[in-house]
Amino acid sequence: MKYLQPAQLLLLAFLMAACGGNATPPAFAQANADKTTVTVRLAGNSQSLQPPDSAQLQVGDGVQVDEGGRAFLRFSDFLTVEVLRAGDLQVQELALSEQSALAAFGQSGGAFVNNLEPGAGGVARRVTVESDFAVVTATGTRFLVVKEANSPLEWLLGVDAGVDDLTVQAKNDPSRENPTIKPVGSGVARWIAPVGVPSAGIDYDQAAVNSWLAGVEQGKPVPDIGEVLWSHADMRINTGSLTETLRPGTPLDMGGVGVSVAQKSAFGRANYTAQDCNGDGINDVLVQNGIIRLDYRTLLQRVRAVDVTLMAGDVPATGSVTVLDPAEAPITRTPFEIAPGQGDVISLRSDQPYHYAEIAIADGCFLGFSLTPPGPADDRTAPVPAVDEWPPRAATVEPTATPTAAYTPPTPVYVPPTATSIPSSPADINIDGNPDDWQLAAEQNRTRWVSFDTIVYDEGCSRHAPYALVERVDLRGRAIFSYDENWLYVAFLVEDDGFVGYTGQDLRFFLSDAPQLLLDLNLDGDANSTRVNEDDKQIDFRVGIEEPGDSPAMAFWDLGPGQAVAHLLDAPIAATATNTGYFVEAAIPWEVLGIEPVGQLRLGVAASVSDNDTPGTNAQECMISTAPEREWANPTTWGVLTLEGR
Repeated sequence: MKYLQPAQLLLLAFLMAACGGNATPPAFAQANADKTTVTVRLAGNSQSLQPPDSAQLQVGDGVQVDEGGRAFLRFSDFLTVEVLRAGDLQVQELALSEQSALAAFGQSGGAFVNNLEPGAGGVARRVTVESDFAVVTATGTRFLVVKEANSPLEWLLGVDAGVDDLTVQAKNDPSRENPTIKPVGSGVARWIAPVGVPSAGIDYDQAAVNSWLAGVEQGKPVPDIGEVLWSHADMRINTGSLTETLRPGTPLDMGGVGVSVAQKSAFGRANYTAQDCNGDGINDVLVQNGIIRLDYRTLLQRVRAVDVTLMAGDVPATGSVTVLDPAEAPITRTPFEIAPGQGDVISLRSDQPYHYAEIAIADGCFLGFSLTPPGPADDRTAPVPAVDEWPPRAATVEPTATPTAAYTPPTPVYVPPTATSIPSSPADINIDGNPDDWQLAAEQNRTRWVSFDTIVYDEGCSRHAPYALVERVDLRGRAIFSYDENWLYVAFLVEDDGFVGYTGQDLRFFLSDAPQLLLDLNLDGDANSTRVNEDDKQIDFRVGIEEPGDSPAMAFWDLGPGQAVAHLLDAPIAATATNTGYFVEAAIPWEVLGIEPVGQLRLGVAASVSDNDTPGTNAQECMISTAPEREWANPTTWGVLTLEGR
């Protein structure tokens, strides 16, 4: 067929008779238009087909619809094909000899609904559909064949299929002599790509597919079918999930993602070494002149957002991250150069699904990756990796300027899990590591403590018995807030059975015993935004290194756009040890936050505490929070802090 458009799907369907070899070929194929955007090609000439008119198609004739069009092609009483969404169908064969095809036609374009009626007397009729990537065999069933518009993926959906009614095999199956044939039952879909075998079966939401199909039939804009069938991947994987050292020729599993390495790259012969590059107690992968390849096909989830965490050693780390489509063709490539001792997260986003990623590294460390669902179409930032497991970005420590405003008495506020307004009154708070002034303010009802012990992140909490069953408390916290015109004050009183400070050289204080604040500074402006953006901040508090009060510090993270960046916040902070844990208090400049503390101001907030019970490591094993449903990247799961005016 000479009129195929780029990225169109070519299908050849052959209907075989199973009536003792005696076949009665159809006299014609009849095309009917359901919408005005239908064109038929008769004897090489194109003409518009207006509903309710029909046209009789002979060999070489065809029917074509645009993005919003719809047409039907009927072969006698046994087969009806619905042509949708820029579909193109051409009749190739109509009347053939016995034991050959009753009809053959080519399909190209977007979506085709095939209705194959069972033969008279229960005799099966068989249709074989050959596409660019697959061979589909059907008997007496209703099924969809859909080509994604922006990706080399074909989908086969069983709509009403009995046992063995519908099967598929890859056209380019590497085992041509013994190809892999997979069944497709009702409510099951499989994707087929230019390489590899058909995917595992995906149980789809039939109501969602029916809604999608109704939109196509009505000519409405709809997403690619893969967006409906496939859930988006949402996972964060570090190198601790590797059970062996990566080596060429030995593919490994990394949290459900296939990972392999090349023997050499454009940089030279490759070398891969297990090494803890960032001091968190997890062996990472030190790469010299190598390529790490990630294979997402086994996830059975749609991947359109990839964040790769890398770190440089004593020399700069250079290379690139490339994401590839289902045909193993590059979608986009992002080069990187990371300064010695620093880390970075390389983020790639696309409307197309990724099946693979290749990370080429001349000299540097691979720490892990995250896969996140795409944000809403109007989201101002791309999704960023969660910082609960490893850093969004390890940055050079660059203190922000300390405001010159006077240190004046604050006005109390309260951080509840839901929006609450608290009357304000003066309170004398000194940042000196002594909790007595906070306690006095609470006793005088000028502010109040909020107790919390809800676990929101668990890589080690579950190893400890419930608090009620042990004499000691492993982790429990209380937070308290206050403010004045220049400062936002916060204090944490934490009960912890053993202090483990942060000994790393960067700002990932959360990999230790460390409180944390998440702040949404534009709550009323984007209260329904489920992704962090440029008005969302994170503040991590280093309580100490060897003991509480030993070099306390604050790391201030900008969570958008695109990737989080940290700076050391040069502002008042103090910490001390207590009989049951530690106390830390700090004053955060409103100037740094970029807002004015006016009356009735509402801020999104989650006050949390990380815990590490393994001395000699930098690792986040547990986190508790004032926000019981806290998700780091979703501000709608945080609480609300309201400032009451004077």
